[in-house]
Formats: sequence, C-alpha cells, structure tokens
Amino acid sequence: MNADLPSVTLFKALGDTTRHLIMQLLSQQEVAVNELVESLGQPQSTISRHLRVLREAGLIADRREGVTVYCRATCAAPDKDPMAHSIHQWFNSQPLPTDVADRLEQVIRRRRLRSSTFFDQRGDEWDDLRCGRFGHEFPLQAFLGLLPEDWVAADLGTGTGHLLPALGRAFSRVIAVDHSEVMLARARQRIGAHALTNVELRQGELEALPIDDAGIDLAIAMLVLHHVGEPARAMSEIARTLRGGGKLLIVELSEHHDDDLQQTMGDLWMGFSSSRLSALAEQAGMRTERVMTLSSAHRGQGATAEEPSLFALIVEKSETR
Repeated sequence: MNADLPSVTLFKALGDTTRHLIMQLLSQQEVAVNELVESLGQPQSTISRHLRVLREAGLIADRREGVTVYCRATCAAPDKDPMAHSIHQWFNSQPLPTDVADRLEQVIRRRRLRSSTFFDQRGDEWDDLRCGRFGHEFPLQAFLGLLPEDWVAADLGTGTGHLLPALGRAFSRVIAVDHSEVMLARARQRIGAHALTNVELRQGELEALPIDDAGIDLAIAMLVLHHVGEPARAMSEIARTLRGGGKLLIVELSEHHDDDLQQTMGDLWMGFSSSRLSALAEQAGMRTERVMTLSSAHRGQGATAEEPSLFALIVEKSETR
C-alpha cells in the first residue's frame, strides 16, 4: 500500500460490499481474475472495475503467469505500514460467505485436477520428459552436505520415484508421497526393481500430507511446488511434518516466461523466485539457510538459453516450533 495515498481514497475504495468480498477472498487466497469472477458469481466487467479501484488504492497486487493474471491482497509489515497490515489482518480473519467459499473450493479443486489429470496421462513418459529437459545430475548437486544416515526422509511429489533408490540407500526410512495413482504405480515398480525395504508409498496432496506431525527429519520437494495448487499451504504442511531442526530441500525452476515449457511439463506456476519461496517458508515457521543456483550443463538437447535455470533452497524448521 502506498503510504502517501490520502486516507480518503483508501476508505472510499473499501466502501463497497463487493470490494469487501474481494478483499476477504484475496486476503486468504491468490486467485486468477477468471477464478475470482467464478468464485463471486459476478460478471467479469464488474469484477474488473472493482479490482481497478482496489489496485489504485494499493490494496491488491497482480502477478502474471503466462497469459493468466493472478491477484492477491498486499500485506505490508506492521512496522512499515500499520494501517495496511491491520486492514489485511482484519479481512483475513473474516469468514467468506458459504456460497463464495464453496465456489472458491471448486476453483481450487479444478487446479489440482488439472495437474493430476496431466500426470495420469503422461506417467509412462514422465522420466524421459523431465530428464530430457533438465538432465539426470541436478539432484546430486543439491544433496551435497545433507545426508545424515539416521534421518527419516520424505520425498514429496515423488512421481515415478526417480529419487527413491538414492534416498533408500542414504536414509534409515523414506516416505514417498504423490497424488497420482499412476505415478505411484511406477514408483512401486522402481522400489521393487531396487529391492528397497525401507521406502513407504503414500497417496496424498502436498496441501494435506499423510504424515504425522513432526514425523520426519528431511523433506524433499524436487521440482514439485510449481505443480501444487496452493504453494503456501503446502509449505505450512511441510513445516507441520518436520521435527524441530529438520531440513527442507527445495529444487525449483526460476521465474520464466516460457509458455511452451509450462504446457509441456503441465506446470501450474511459471517458476518462482528464491525470495518468494523463502518468504513462504518464513511464514510457515522455517528459515532459509542457503540458496544455490544449480548447473544446467547437462540439460537435454532441446534446451535453449532462454529456458529457466534451476535453484535449490535449504530450509530449516525452528527448534521451538
């Protein structure tokens, strides 16, 4: 929010029932404009007009993912803009009307279904598809310096279980989670082929992990968060399952504008900045220890200089959480 903006403009922007609903929703969930239209059940022209007022008042911000524009409520730090922080906190605490909440849940469910359907259709070719883009060696770069052998590790979004042979050899116990039955079937075959007896497969979403509180020492999210419908909620779930002092290893795509990559890989998000993921981790009670840019020297022959790089974050959960 612009601190120099006259307060009368701010309160005028808030003086409308529909804009109140928009602020409530955007304080709780980042959504695309078309998703907001569907959730509120109003014409796009009406929603666009209200968004313009809120945007000009500095109450919301936009973020583009390819051709899609996502909106969210701005949330200033309390010491930098107390009024903006208080407004955001108040809207975030207000429950959405039941009909709006139900439509919003349908919108989010469709996000997940899009991702799940893609993987069900491409499970047989996923290894070649992903490795053709990013090569085989980037996980090894990220693992350097981690690997205490007595840890319980979780491979979140395990897919076909590409990492499971290495994880099964490195740790005393491994929990592998994925939402796609087709992917888990491929992972099960891989586990059998490598005779792994300490790896357990579980079906579930990253936003609702089938893992006990404080049940793991290391969580691994390897090129998976850009497939997740609600990255912030997934980050909170990961924090819940980690023990105090536990580690989270994230490997992700940098922010990019490659529409072909997004379509080919079935991505929901066009990469992330390391600062954005660090902020989500902090909100979930964790802190980023290290950010690493990963080499792209072994990427597939189809890669171009314009394609996004990979980076890794090593995150630690507070001992007191």
